[in-house]
Amino acid sequence: MGELGSVSFVIPWRERLDSPRVENCFSSLALQSVRPEVVLVDYGSGGHYGGAMRGLCGQYGWVYRRVETGDHWSYAIPANMGIRMASGAFIVCTGIDYLFAPNVAAVIESVASPDVLALCRARYLGEVPNGLNWGEFEVKASPHSDVNKSIVGAHRDWWFRARGYDERFRGWGEVDTDIENRAVVSGLRRVDIDGLGARIYHQPHGYQGHVHGKYDQIRIDAVSDWSVRKNDENWGTEQSAQFSRVAD
Repeated sequence: MGELGSVSFVIPWRERLDSPRVENCFSSLALQSVRPEVVLVDYGSGGHYGGAMRGLCGQYGWVYRRVETGDHWSYAIPANMGIRMASGAFIVCTGIDYLFAPNVAAVIESVASPDVLALCRARYLGEVPNGLNWGEFEVKASPHSDVNKSIVGAHRDWWFRARGYDERFRGWGEVDTDIENRAVVSGLRRVDIDGLGARIYHQPHGYQGHVHGKYDQIRIDAVSDWSVRKNDENWGTEQSAQFSRVAD
């Protein structure tokens, strides 16, 4: 493998090890023309899932961290843990359902600067592919996806200044919109790397939505709060006020 570039990819994850989705994602990251650091944070997977993922990350040379929790799924908390672990100057948060064309890391590296918020409109694939065929994906994928934030990338100084994602969020939805709003309010400028020729494709999966109950009002309050910094000083650690070992 070549020398690491300046870009780190952070992937929060829990118990999604279905084949070939994960292998596709990892293969696409391994084939980047500029090699990124990859940090996967396992947020509460059962033992056999965690062991399998640890082994897979080891095969690729990715960084793996397991967090013991029975709490509701949170994208924000493991993403923040990964941000704290990442060593790259520019840190990109994403998901395991995505496929990254070989130039994605290089394009991100070419635009990376302290005032940039890197985003990308993912293109939907109708089915999970067996293998990577970029020409076929370009023809078959929907160019009008509403998944605008397949990645959220910013300079590590900004992530630490903003204290990462709002850790009040549970389930899926709005957490990326919230971080985008806060980044723009803080002065970052959006750069859509799809417009620069980088392609990211979304592999289909079952619907995963909000955690309801008390989190409905928390989500409403969080989305309407565009404060740049929302978490306490323990963000991205098990000492955070929002971290819990059990669901409530």
